[in-house]
Amino acid sequence: MVSIDGVVAIIFLIILAFFLPFIAKPELLTIRDNDLGRTYVPLFSFFKDSINLNHQFPVWRPSQMMGETLIGNPLWSPIYPANIIFVLLPVGLGSIIYLLFHFELAGLSTYFLGKSFKLSNVASTSAALFYAFSTKMLLHLSAGHITMVAAASFIPMAFLSIRHIIIKQSFSWTVAGSISLSAMYVTYPTIFYYTIIFLTIYYLYKYPPKLIKNFSALASIKYFLPFTVLI
Repeated sequence: MVSIDGVVAIIFLIILAFFLPFIAKPELLTIRDNDLGRTYVPLFSFFKDSINLNHQFPVWRPSQMMGETLIGNPLWSPIYPANIIFVLLPVGLGSIIYLLFHFELAGLSTYFLGKSFKLSNVASTSAALFYAFSTKMLLHLSAGHITMVAAASFIPMAFLSIRHIIIKQSFSWTVAGSISLSAMYVTYPTIFYYTIIFLTIYYLYKYPPKLIKNFSALASIKYFLPFTVLI
């Protein structure tokens, strides 16, 4: 029987293998007439040049039409921590590593989400790979929707955090969920809003039957407080 560490390594290596051709030749994805090539690569290049050449953190982009805000841009926010990749690496390679990181996050967190439902290693691994290589993720990859990939990769982690909070109210999982939702918000707000709706419905659905039977305002506040703090 393969250990959890072994399964995690297998998932990691399968996703890495998928991206190896793009790591070797980033232009397979970055130099295309899609959102990545037209919109995001110029944005990442501007971000990189602002920090490395001008030594300033960009909040405004003057070269786009009559100028546009970056700090309030719903398509991409410069405050997302993973953007450090574009400062450290060439933009083309950085874009691939950025995508790889989020595909790995999507797959591995889905595996642990499956385990939280007490699924077997095989079922959890299948779920991880099916989500990481789902039609949605691959179509966003092909279309160059790099920030939608990033936001969608945090959905399993946010869901896993909610499940752990329901099972055992945990501060660490509340923080993990808050970080996941914050990352969604700054990468693609629409996915954030839909995720909030789903998590709220799920949290209400899991409201303990014993609290319904013997309603207590104090117990209800205690139940909903971690979720309120999380969102």
